[in-house]
This record gives sequence, C-alpha cells and structure tokens, in this order.
Amino acid sequence: MRGAGPDIRVVDNWSWWKDVGAVEFVSDIARPFRVASMLAKESVSQRMSSEEGMSCAEFLYPLFQAFDFLHLHTKHNCWLQVGGGDQWGNITSGCEFVRKKTGHLVHGVTVPLLTTSSGDKLGKTAGNAVWLTGSSYPLYQFLLQTGDHDVATCLHRLTSLPPEEVDVIMQQHTTAPESFLAQKRLAEEVTRLVHGAEGLTHAETATKALFGDHHSLRSLTSDELLNLFSHVPTTQLNFDHLSSDTTVSEIAVQAKVVKSEFAVHQLLSTGGLYVNGDRVAENETFLPSLHMLPGNLTVFRVGKKTHHLIQWTH
Repeated sequence: MRGAGPDIRVVDNWSWWKDVGAVEFVSDIARPFRVASMLAKESVSQRMSSEEGMSCAEFLYPLFQAFDFLHLHTKHNCWLQVGGGDQWGNITSGCEFVRKKTGHLVHGVTVPLLTTSSGDKLGKTAGNAVWLTGSSYPLYQFLLQTGDHDVATCLHRLTSLPPEEVDVIMQQHTTAPESFLAQKRLAEEVTRLVHGAEGLTHAETATKALFGDHHSLRSLTSDELLNLFSHVPTTQLNFDHLSSDTTVSEIAVQAKVVKSEFAVHQLLSTGGLYVNGDRVAENETFLPSLHMLPGNLTVFRVGKKTHHLIQWTH
C-alpha cells in the first residue's frame, strides 16, 4: 500500500506455511524449542490452570508465530515485532528462535491491551471482536454500542482527539447520556480513520435507513440495500405465491423471521414487529407497492436490532 507515509507490504503467512510438511515442522522448527521453557511462560501456566485447560494447538502456537517472525526477518528484513501485552511470551519465543537460527538480535515490543471496564479484552478470543470488512456499517454500529464506562478510554486510545477535547465530550455526555454523544463521536472518528469520509457517510446513511421509516430505506438503491443487509439472515420467497389477502405476519412466519404465529401475535401486541422501518399492525395485508423496496426486497425488523431480509423472486 502506497500513501503519504512509508510503503506498507501486507503478506499472508499461508504463502510460506503451505509448503512446510509435518516432518520439516518437527525436525527444523520445533527442535530448537524446549518444553520446560514453554511451560514456564506465564500465558501457558494461566491457560493450564484454567477450567478449560490448554489444547495442544494452543501450546504449539508460539512455534508458528516464531517461524513467521523468522520468515519475515530473512525474506523481508523485518527486525521488530509489535503485539498486545498478552503476546509477550510468543514474541520473546520468536526473538530467541530467530537468534538461534540466524545469530541476529531482533526485537519485540508489546502495548497494553484494550480492555473493557470489567477487564475483558476486545478481541476474537473473547468473542467481542469487530472485523474490518468492506462495509463501514458493522464497525460504526459496534462503536455506537460502546458502554458508558468504556467510551472515554476508547476516545483517548482509538482517536487522535486532544485529551482536553475528550474531557469536554465526556462532560457533555454525562449531562445527557441518553444522547450517546460520546459513542457517536467515537464511531465517527474511528470509522473515518478506517474507511475515510465516504465510508463514514455510508455508515451514517445506513444507520438512518435501518432505524428510520420506509422513506429512509426507499432512498437507497437495490445494490446499496443488498450491501447494507449482507450480514443479516436472508430468505428468498416466490412473489407468485402471494394472494390478495396474504398478511405481513404470515410472511414473517413463512420466512422464519419469527418462529410461530403465536410469537408473531406477541410481537404485534407489543409493537415489536416492523417491515421496512414501519410498525406492523394486526392483520395488516401485504401490499407489494408499499412493502417492497427497490430490487424486490423487504426488510423485517424484530425489536430494536434484529433484521431479516426477504428477496422476492418469480
């Protein structure tokens, strides 16, 4: 990648691991490692003493990471590895492995983990990771849902806002927490940083469309709708099977938006079922002119967050 800063090369470690067989792994990569040293690592002892224990795959993971460092050092002149604080053991193992193989003194640096107020780290292991996809919407929504106890830390560590500006934002947020001012600013800053101004605009437009009425959704093209709802369950239904008295709730059951007619009636009684952003009424008839969006699409929403897309075919 080329830009205003230094050139960046992104590589996939599969390109070198695909040619490494089991015999080579054991004889060439695993041989320099000592089990006693691996067992002495704090990360290993913590995992082994946990209720789940430690799998063989987890125990051997430092070997894979060490070989990655060796390859990057010898093929791409990489001398420094940077990782989260929980990677200290893996990084030091890699530095020692490179020294034994090449005689070179390479280096490692760790940075504090980004954790929640309860001490849980943000990442795929903890099950609360957000993935960098082509769409900016998931990242934007993930950040909007940051807890009040965590948002100040995230503003300080994930944005370039001056500390004094973060303090002002948090003061305003404390005065009116229901406005989610701090979360919105966090989502704006990070989404713009990762996806650019255009990506931020898309995320804001998508959010307005998702949680607005049918006018907001109808302002999007079919391609924009498909991209927006690419991450939600999708059902294809045959348009020709519709009758003049088919109800919206019947379609919701048929498409498995909800499990049963009883569940539909419960949602309708509490006003929790929406189609294209509008609340569904009891016995509301499905009208293609009203309930279909561009591209023959219909969007159901259950409650505040659960969406389901229907694609109509002939």
